Amino acid sequence: MDKFRNLTKQRFGRLMVIEQDGFDKWGNVQWICQCDCGNKKTIISSNLLNGHTKSCGCYRSEITSKLFFKHGRYGTPEHRVWRGMIQRCTDLKCEAYKYYGNRGIKICDRWLNFMNFFSDMGKKSSPELTLERVDNNGDYESGNCRWGTRTEQNINQRIQKNNKSGVRGVSWNNHCKKYQTNITVNRHQIYLGVFKTIHEAAEARRQAEITYWGKPTCQI
Repeated sequence: MDKFRNLTKQRFGRLMVIEQDGFDKWGNVQWICQCDCGNKKTIISSNLLNGHTKSCGCYRSEITSKLFFKHGRYGTPEHRVWRGMIQRCTDLKCEAYKYYGNRGIKICDRWLNFMNFFSDMGKKSSPELTLERVDNNGDYESGNCRWGTRTEQNINQRIQKNNKSGVRGVSWNNHCKKYQTNITVNRHQIYLGVFKTIHEAAEARRQAEITYWGKPTCQI
């Protein structure tokens, strides 16, 4: 059951909350919302507050339409990258959504149209290039994206939330009671060993970054 909170006149994506509309059969508070497209829809509080519902359904219809629009570049490497970007930022069923859309990573309005994305990014110069955000906490937009190699993407990767050491690539090995270090190169994880102190583990990671990536990013 939703804890009551007055959402009247608050905006959630394309939706403006008009008034409360009683409760559903599970006791969740319902709200009548006006969508920017003109439609009205009744939505429960939790779906508004957690961002799962941002329109009456028109936004997803637009995205689906754009995904399958025939523009002469359907199925090209650039188009596949663009579709992947759209899905991980908007599709709740996408496995990667929790790392992108659910984390607040958005796509600029201009890039919802593939031809605008292609005009800004151009062709991939080689097959191994990926779409990389310069600021890993920033959105997908022309000023924050580039075609990068897997190595560049690994260098720019943020520290995972479950990393309790505070150093990327370093974790506590509870079995041997030491700090374990790894590095990812070309999608393969390389084991670097275990160390008594976090400083030793961080230094091993740093040296591996120089060896495999050409520059260090590990700091402690």
